[in-house]
Amino acid sequence: MGQKPRPTTAPGRVRPVCLRDYWAHPARVLLVEDDPATAEMIAIVLAGQRLIVDHLAAGAQAAAHARRHRPGLILLDLMLTDLHGVAVCRALRAVCAAPIVIVSATRDEGVIAAAMAAGAHGHLPKPFAVHDLLAQVDNHLPPTAAPLPITMPLGIAAASPLVDAVAGQLPH
Repeated sequence: MGQKPRPTTAPGRVRPVCLRDYWAHPARVLLVEDDPATAEMIAIVLAGQRLIVDHLAAGAQAAAHARRHRPGLILLDLMLTDLHGVAVCRALRAVCAAPIVIVSATRDEGVIAAAMAAGAHGHLPKPFAVHDLLAQVDNHLPPTAAPLPITMPLGIAAASPLVDAVAGQLPH
């Protein structure tokens, strides 16, 4: 009594209730993925989880889009047709504090390490299972629908020269 009914994912299967179910506004996810089939599948899965998905097929507009819409989470492919994902990750980190999860087929540990050094928070290798995608979203999406601040907290800025360089470029 007084509780929301548990949302279902498929007939007969019940999805666990999470904080997203009680947000006043759905969280926004920025998906930067050049493969239309993968992007459509991810968008369908996340829309079923009550998330708003903004899809970009190229990395060039990602930073401007993130600055304007302030997503709660960014899913970023590393192998884009216009820019390398590591460069996109750096550009995103310069304007947005949202967690970035790399979703890529690359197995090159050097490239993945470079993306992590550029500000990524996690890695989801392709091909992936839907439950792995949802686990990454649940692990990295902040527990509020409110947009994350653009500026970095003071304690984080001293942790890394890269963060210091990016923080110095942000408006105060």
